[in-house]
Amino acid sequence: MAKLVLALMICVFGSSAYAEGARPALTVDSANDPIPSIEEQLREHHVAINKAALVAALMDPDADVRALAAAALGDAKIAGRSRKVRGALRIAMAKEIDPEAKIWMAGTLLDMGDLRGDDVLRQMCGDLKLGASIRLTAARFVVSNDKFACHEDVLKIAATGSPVERLQAFSVLDRYRALPERERSDDLAIMCRELDDPDTWVRQEAITALGYSGLQGAIQCLEDAMANETQQSVRSLIQTSIDKLEEWKWKKKHR
Repeated sequence: MAKLVLALMICVFGSSAYAEGARPALTVDSANDPIPSIEEQLREHHVAINKAALVAALMDPDADVRALAAAALGDAKIAGRSRKVRGALRIAMAKEIDPEAKIWMAGTLLDMGDLRGDDVLRQMCGDLKLGASIRLTAARFVVSNDKFACHEDVLKIAATGSPVERLQAFSVLDRYRALPERERSDDLAIMCRELDDPDTWVRQEAITALGYSGLQGAIQCLEDAMANETQQSVRSLIQTSIDKLEEWKWKKKHR
């Protein structure tokens, strides 16, 4: 199967891990290739971009096509919020055995206000048989509906996953800014730990994540990291994140 989840994490929620953005292109062959739009990929599979064709594609033999169709049906301009579309997504989701297609069916249903999607996504967050990227994508969807949802699952991945999985988890932890800071002490400790990583890329991603976290305790971590950091580009990024947190603090105080 194509690398759906990589593109999901990059494109569903933004072109960087921390930016809001458009729906994803679901396949990508290399990090340097441009990621085609959902519509472009569907056309490559000879699927028309209209409600009837997309509903039919939910039962396509190719799991990539099913995932793409579910994602495209989330576009209100294409599918609206019709009962027929929701019903087709529920039926397809109940039958779906591919987790990458299932997550799109559930996520689109949740976006349409159907809590059946929420139930499935919560189960996927905690399913240790699934890959971390799939579980994190599920968390990204459900936290938009419930600020507490899947937080512990995301923390476990952030603490124990591979380097790439940990950094993906950091970008999801940003979504929990509505939680009280006392509920996010583990978030802070895990992200601050990465500031000592010998890999520049890991440090940069942790610095960026802290800047978007809204956690005031992150300022001290970043200031400590600044004292030990020798690379000017990383030092500049630290200052940017500190400035962002100071701005967040000021806005929160003056609401």
